[in-house]
Amino acid sequence: MLLVLGLDYQVMVMSYVVSAWLAPNIYKYDLSDLNAANWESTVTAYDLQFDSGTGSSMLVQSGLDFKNNTIAVGNPYNSTNLQSIVTNDSGNDGSNSLPIFGDGDVSSDGAISSDFVTGDVSLTNSGAVYVLSSSGLSSDRVQAAIDASNVILAWAAGGVTEPTVTDYLNASIDNVTAENLSDINTQIQSLAHTDMANVQPMTDAINKILAYTTDATNPTPTDTDYSLAGINEVDSNNADTLNGYVGGQSVAVSDLPALVTQVDHLLVLRDYSADATNTEPILDNFTGAGIITSRAINLADYNSELVNQTLTTDTEFQALVDAINALDDYADGSTTTAPSLATYHTAGFDELKEVNLAVINTALVNNTQTSLSDVQTAVSALDTLVNYALDNTSTTPTLDDYANAGVTSMSTSILDYLNSHMDKEKREGFTHYLKASNAHASDSYGWSTAISDDGSTVAVLGRYAPTTSSATDDGGQSISTAAKAAHGKK
Repeated sequence: MLLVLGLDYQVMVMSYVVSAWLAPNIYKYDLSDLNAANWESTVTAYDLQFDSGTGSSMLVQSGLDFKNNTIAVGNPYNSTNLQSIVTNDSGNDGSNSLPIFGDGDVSSDGAISSDFVTGDVSLTNSGAVYVLSSSGLSSDRVQAAIDASNVILAWAAGGVTEPTVTDYLNASIDNVTAENLSDINTQIQSLAHTDMANVQPMTDAINKILAYTTDATNPTPTDTDYSLAGINEVDSNNADTLNGYVGGQSVAVSDLPALVTQVDHLLVLRDYSADATNTEPILDNFTGAGIITSRAINLADYNSELVNQTLTTDTEFQALVDAINALDDYADGSTTTAPSLATYHTAGFDELKEVNLAVINTALVNNTQTSLSDVQTAVSALDTLVNYALDNTSTTPTLDDYANAGVTSMSTSILDYLNSHMDKEKREGFTHYLKASNAHASDSYGWSTAISDDGSTVAVLGRYAPTTSSATDDGGQSISTAAKAAHGKK
């Protein structure tokens, strides 16, 4: 913990300097920004790096002042020769948690030159004053900055010598590390920057993207960030979708361009599924979106179901393609694995029931129904037969209905007879066994039931189930409207 004992405030330039007790640190802040929340980010940290466990580290009780670029700080208990870093040869500016005085700077071992010390340095508690100034200029530092900038720009122009972390540091490019160096070098050469002023914004954008791919709770990259990082073709239309793919997934920067292309293909599928007046997908859109099992022969079927359904994710598109392919493969004999009811439902045949699954699979094989329209013809024909068997006032089946449903050897000579006896072909039995999705002991689920007029909905009362809605009765138990009617309540 640092106890602040000295501070000074310079009104004209809106600056603030703080020193600490028993710590060799001085901090300077720029307060010119009217938003106080930004002040902390302006700190310049001076670390004198002397021993903080002795009296010689007791910086200033009252002797702190600064003007422009010069800071004076008193140490009234100084009793030894100065042993600290005395020149900022490394050129650190106090940002990135790097102190102005630190590794690479010149240190004193106590035999300090007269350029830095005046007076007798041997008297106990004689006191001393440290003067820090940024008015000096190191020719070595200037040359290092020039050399490093030339290395970076030469590499950006297609050179063979890759810049190092030190090169970027010497060129005053912050936040380049061993971990992101490869990405930064790759992108700066891709962008072919000719102005060093563009390097820091590029670096910042790359780091923001990398942070987000590591942890999606970090700030979300914008299309501008992607552009600055050299990831082209990202705009307001696809940035959100792209971020959905990369957030927290540790995606490498080098993989982003291909992912942008994949997202663009995915958006073609999504847009067409949402509105058929949008661009109709071609096979490249399916494969480009990562749906690699897509087939040209089934493209029309894929697109027809995109219109009939509203799909948005790559998982949904993949499931649709696989379902249509499975029906096609079974129909033409490519596989002997019969499609499941879920496969038909995914392919868009929601009306098909489990009890009729075997019949429709037979029709697929007997009639080699390799398109969705063929399958729909079979499903519709089967519905005609089933409905007539249940109620002979329904549409009378034709020869085509029998044939399309996969029934063979049907003829006009037996059509009327078979239709007149169709009711004998219906089969009663269990079709569903229902349980509550959130069952509890002693719920008494099934206490009362009600079926809708069209037979498509069953309402069930759990007599003693916990209340889950505002419609309550009998001690607060949940009852649906249909179940209330069956229970004799209004």
